[in-house]
Amino acid sequence: MAGERYILKPLTSEDGMRGHRLGIDEFLADNEMINLFLIALASLQKDSLRSWNEMPDWLTYYSLAGIHGFPREEWNGYLNKIGSTATVTTPRIPFRHGIAPICFFSSRSSEMIKQAHEYPSEDQRKIYLDAAARFRLPYWDPITPRKAQDVHRPGEKEDPKTIWALPDIFKKDEVFVKLPKNDPKNNKDFSKIANPLASFTFP
Repeated sequence: MAGERYILKPLTSEDGMRGHRLGIDEFLADNEMINLFLIALASLQKDSLRSWNEMPDWLTYYSLAGIHGFPREEWNGYLNKIGSTATVTTPRIPFRHGIAPICFFSSRSSEMIKQAHEYPSEDQRKIYLDAAARFRLPYWDPITPRKAQDVHRPGEKEDPKTIWALPDIFKKDEVFVKLPKNDPKNNKDFSKIANPLASFTFP
């Protein structure tokens, strides 16, 4: 990967097709896909300083974050005059905005495939490989109304009125996921992990 001429490579699937791009609410309703996505994202955040053949992995969460200004470090040999790859004040930002989601999608998709292969049974691997094959980055339309019960805080009375709010998944500190290799001592189907969609700690 790193050290090669091309960082981005085509993603393949059995039929050569990718899934439809879903709204965030539809995306969250696909249990296998969101489970695999959260595991993959957490893995990439954890290994943000990994390298290949003594070269940085430019597709880690930390490296890709630099495309939009932080961390203010070089990305794949490019460093602008103010010390970061790109910021919203630079004239190149439309181009950089295009590169960032492409890199983000590619790295997450590859990591999801990798994680899917870690499931112990053939049936599970097929379920999660299918989920990885139909994965595309979801979108969030901020003017789409959502149900009050999806966003109210525990203990608060639900407001029956139509509301527009940040999807609840982005506000939870922890989430439950079905890991490929759960701890055999706890014998549980699901494990609690820090929510990678809620926060990221710079290494």
